[in-house]
Amino acid sequence: MSHLEELKQDCDELRAFIAESSRARVKEVLQRELIKLEQEVSLLSREKPASTDQPNATAEEKPSSSKPVTVSSYTKKITSYGWDQSDKFVKIYITLPEVETVPKESLVPNFGDRSVEVTVKGLKGVNYQLQICRLYSSIVPSTSYLKAKSGTLTVFLNKEKMGEKWEDVVYKEKKDFKPPGLNESKDPSEGIMDLMKKMYDEGDDEMKKTITKAWMESREKQASGIM
Repeated sequence: MSHLEELKQDCDELRAFIAESSRARVKEVLQRELIKLEQEVSLLSREKPASTDQPNATAEEKPSSSKPVTVSSYTKKITSYGWDQSDKFVKIYITLPEVETVPKESLVPNFGDRSVEVTVKGLKGVNYQLQICRLYSSIVPSTSYLKAKSGTLTVFLNKEKMGEKWEDVVYKEKKDFKPPGLNESKDPSEGIMDLMKKMYDEGDDEMKKTITKAWMESREKQASGIM
């Protein structure tokens, strides 16, 4: 028998004694003792459910002690895109399926006077990044922006010079073409001879025959006074 059950039986006996007692002083003593026992019974009755539920509470707390699962992601560089232009904007089109589902704060643009960097964070576990360090011409960063719609991310670059025609998105230095083997400091005829010699040394048998034939014909013409 548990301690609580014993206390309840003690209370029952005290009540019986009080009912049978005829003396007021005895009843008063018994009633004070009964009150103490009833308080103890009440206290134990409240504690018992708490102790019974404790294992369940512990079991429920176990998931909170487990470590959270971390989903890792990597960054993929964007190297393929389309573009066009109007008088005011150069528009870069990047195909990214479901990019419109990404929260707005996960689309991070960084516009410079002659550069642009766009990062898309957490699209199906992947971060995407477009980076152009030197644009064809200057833009206005404060009025350039992004727009995501129907699987396409569009980058709007506001031209600094309205109406300017861009030949490309990326600036490329133009180099003057010079035929290989020609040296401007030499006489033109000497430069041609150097070029012919280089072609002869690097050419195949057929090329060597052709160059030899041309050289022989040139020498014959010079000897006859034609050249």
